[in-house]
Amino acid sequence: MDEAQETFAQPASPPPPVDSRIDPTKAIEYWEQIPTSLAGIMGGYPQISRIDIISSTAFLTKLGFTAPPNPSQPAARGADCGAGIGRITKDLLTKFCTTTDVIEPVVKFTDEVSTSAPFASLREAGKIGKIINKGLEDWDPTATAAEWAIDGKPVGYDIIWNQWCVGHLRDADLVQYLRRCAKALNPTRGVIIVKENIATGTDIFDDQDSSVTRTEEKFKQLFEEAELVIVKQELQRGFPPKLGLFAVKCFALKPAPRKEV
Repeated sequence: MDEAQETFAQPASPPPPVDSRIDPTKAIEYWEQIPTSLAGIMGGYPQISRIDIISSTAFLTKLGFTAPPNPSQPAARGADCGAGIGRITKDLLTKFCTTTDVIEPVVKFTDEVSTSAPFASLREAGKIGKIINKGLEDWDPTATAAEWAIDGKPVGYDIIWNQWCVGHLRDADLVQYLRRCAKALNPTRGVIIVKENIATGTDIFDDQDSSVTRTEEKFKQLFEEAELVIVKQELQRGFPPKLGLFAVKCFALKPAPRKEV
């Protein structure tokens, strides 16, 4: 390179953000070809589901929720977000909530909740609420919450559970989604749960299902941008090391206290 070329050479452009590669359409196409089974929805690791549910049950208990719901309290409502075939609905949220709404864009997955035998008793007991076939980027939890009330008074969600799903949202979309969730919470005891794989060092893009595995630092940055505070966090334990899985962390989030002007 001669002197003139060196003088006018342009600096290399920084690489685009990892989350910019997320394509929601491609993600749904991936999940639509996954079998409607526990093995399918768990990425080929159905054996970790029970361990996961036990840990999540303990986590909610530590937050003060009871299974079954405390009859002395108003009826609790939950939301299973990115619900897949309703694993969290059936094995976790319906143990703590009187009614659980199911939010999942892939219709064949929610058909398991609305028609299959394992959910029959829950449907008959009225524990399955609304089934909403939307991606989280398109779901407005405040609109859903406005459709029901207790004793004639509008109430919010007690538990909005997000697990192994927010990696399909770009950073900005995740922040906006969490802000919508915060507005839909029961103001006295509502909590947002985010339980996700955790990357080390830098965010990692998965081209197969068009998702991002975020670092803990990135999650905390996005929670802060969404004006949420972490009220409890725990590292998932008990998954067999030989499986070589990502670390998984569970965060309980609430709206940050408003600052006095």
